[in-house]
Amino acid sequence: MSQAEPLQEIELSTEQGYEPLSLRLKEKQPWPISPSEAVQIAVERSKVLQDLGGASLRNSHGIATIHEPAIQVTDPRLGVEQALAAFDAQFNFRTYYAKNDFPINNRLLGGGTNLLQQDLVTFQNEVTKATAYGTELFARKNTTFDANNAPSNLFGSFWQTNLEAGFRHHLGRGGGLDYNRIAGPNAVPGIYSGVLIARVNADSSILDFEMGLRDLVSDVENAYWDLYFAYRNLEAKIAARDAALNTWRVEMLYREQKSGSGEKESRAREQYYRFETQVLEALTGREVDGTRTNNGSSGGTFRAAEGVHVAERRLRLLMNLPINDDKMLRPIHDPLLVNIVFDWTQVLGESLQMRPEIRKQDLQLKRSQLELIASKNALLPQIDLLSQYRIRGFGQELWGSNTTGFDNAVGNLMSGHFQEWQFGLEVNLPVGFRRAYGNHRNAQMRLARDQDILEQKQRRVIHDVSNAYSSVIRAFEIANVTMNQRIAAHEQLETLRNLEKNNSRVNMNEMLDAQSRVSIVDTAYYDTLVRYMIALKNIHYEKGTLLEYNNIAFVDRIAPTRTLVRTQNSDEVILQDYSVAKESRNSPKPLSPSREDVPSTQQSTDATKSLDLLPSASSDNN
Repeated sequence: MSQAEPLQEIELSTEQGYEPLSLRLKEKQPWPISPSEAVQIAVERSKVLQDLGGASLRNSHGIATIHEPAIQVTDPRLGVEQALAAFDAQFNFRTYYAKNDFPINNRLLGGGTNLLQQDLVTFQNEVTKATAYGTELFARKNTTFDANNAPSNLFGSFWQTNLEAGFRHHLGRGGGLDYNRIAGPNAVPGIYSGVLIARVNADSSILDFEMGLRDLVSDVENAYWDLYFAYRNLEAKIAARDAALNTWRVEMLYREQKSGSGEKESRAREQYYRFETQVLEALTGREVDGTRTNNGSSGGTFRAAEGVHVAERRLRLLMNLPINDDKMLRPIHDPLLVNIVFDWTQVLGESLQMRPEIRKQDLQLKRSQLELIASKNALLPQIDLLSQYRIRGFGQELWGSNTTGFDNAVGNLMSGHFQEWQFGLEVNLPVGFRRAYGNHRNAQMRLARDQDILEQKQRRVIHDVSNAYSSVIRAFEIANVTMNQRIAAHEQLETLRNLEKNNSRVNMNEMLDAQSRVSIVDTAYYDTLVRYMIALKNIHYEKGTLLEYNNIAFVDRIAPTRTLVRTQNSDEVILQDYSVAKESRNSPKPLSPSREDVPSTQQSTDATKSLDLLPSASSDNN
């Protein structure tokens, strides 16, 4: 039995040792953060572009990282460097030693002996080069030492050396600058790995990285506004709970004074504990799918994952921060309820021009066009023009000062007495060109398929950007209506409270109902605000300008291949910056959850211990 390998020790850092946020843990130090800061930290710290679907944990293949473009460029099979290396000069050196001992039937062939014994040494130095036009060049030096027992030899041992140079130029198939840049030298029909194809692959990898980074930025903004909503939702639940607590105390006082009923007191008590449960849920949350890319819309449809702790950890995950530490992220920017108008003509044009999915499909279409050009080359006959020149030298020694006679081989070669040349033409013509025509037809079908895919992707982009455009308008209008609804609900509750302060008996059912309405409409109001902010973000996502809007640029950015053309009657674009929102005077304040399970009738009826969530903004931040 083999000895078991020792278990690898896992060292926990100080950051990993912090206890996660929970109901048992006291409030941590707040870390105020803005959307731009969250995006900046996420981009700077993320080597693996995180997703909220958990794909990076389930599978390590197909995950976007910052290394992908460099990996594609340096790919030993399909990379740009590999394609360029096919045109590099190659140096070859060969040497062989042979000991031959064999009988020969014909004495003349054996140089006067029927039993040939030979020591043979061969040296060869060679440089080859393929040009961009497919021409194969070579320069070669061959040197041979031969010692044998043939009686008719001039020398018992001798040297032969020669220098030769030549080329093979493809006049038909395999020749031409365009073909070799697309397919590479000596390419097989249908398998192309030239410089242009490798460049398209590299550009596609850059666009894949751009899409991954865009999704990360989108998800960071989604998670930021999820966390903002979670805090605001918690604030609304706390206010409703404290109001219910106050109503419960009043009903208990009435009951003790024999002017109330047990049914009313128990109903007020039930509402208090119901709101208390909602506070706990809003503080911690459940592990449900929040707002993320491709959960209904490309940029992400808002899903109110009610829970500060869960939303805070989700934002930390995307920002590549320690999941647990001694701080607690808190959004400091409120959404802006400002009507931002986009010009539809420009939105549509930019979406078809800037979306990385469209640009990547344009690259795929370009690749198919290049492969179609290369496939036409295979329809040509192979006609190769060959030429070779050689100069020889022979001598008893390899080196020497004498350049006359056969004293040494190098000197004899330098004398130039023995020169040879060759010129030829080779033709290969497949009968029927079956493989070439099949390859050409395949390239045509691939091109047609990519054109159809491009059209469908354009239709999908128009569909998605149309939804995003209308979502901005819808979200703004609903937010306005909800704001008015919220004002009315608060006015109704305030009216009942004023009656209660003036010692007027208030219908308890109306008070409880008003408190519930205020809690619901407060949550709905912040829900609509967050939906409006995400809708504004999504329209930049659909246009393909989300990274530019967040001041993120690529050094090797793949430029669009399409140009925006505007009509003469198109209106001017009205765009406003919504990413840097002002801090509200009514921002929630630091979290300090506390409550008493059983109220005391001796306490003040104005028991509004609010669980404020965010630090108040100063008046000069308007």
